[in-house]
Amino acid sequence: MQVDREEAEKKARSMVYRMRELLTDPRGHRARVMKESFDNWRKNPRLDPNPSGSPDQAIAHFVAHAERGDPFARKACFMAAAEFLSDGIAFPPALGRYIAGYCQKAVKKPPGGGKKGKSRYDNFDRDFAIETAIYLLRNTCEGLSPTRGETKRQMEQGVSACSILADILPEIGVQISEAGLEKVWNRVRKQMKQRAFP
Repeated sequence: MQVDREEAEKKARSMVYRMRELLTDPRGHRARVMKESFDNWRKNPRLDPNPSGSPDQAIAHFVAHAERGDPFARKACFMAAAEFLSDGIAFPPALGRYIAGYCQKAVKKPPGGGKKGKSRYDNFDRDFAIETAIYLLRNTCEGLSPTRGETKRQMEQGVSACSILADILPEIGVQISEAGLEKVWNRVRKQMKQRAFP
């Protein structure tokens, strides 16, 4: 089946520009979303990430992610702790344990210590946006496959969602090769199947 490359490129360009912030500044985007979520929760505790639960369960949700190493959830926990302290309110139990444990670890660490290198969360949002764009292109453009494989890529045969995105992403300053996009597609799909988050 012949793929309408022009239509696929038009759809891809539209998606990429709608996801621009997420693709170019994933940390800033995630931090803004976490802050907005936390601010909404502070204004109305019933709007927490676990709507059927209590505010303590909402904080426990952020703590669970922070304990898994999510730096944005850790910031949300610190923001919550600062709010509780400034308002003179006792910490919810999960947050109190997390903050106490974090302080104990900080005291034990030598100056300048800590792990170096990338966290598994560094590109999670960007990669998820890329995976979503590939998925949507595959499902909205008849006959378009997500990847075309190394052989066809080297021979420059055929077209895939990854090959189209590789041509369009540089327009917004995201430099990633077609092979890199294929790796993201395979990795994120695997992570989503294994997802340990609630």
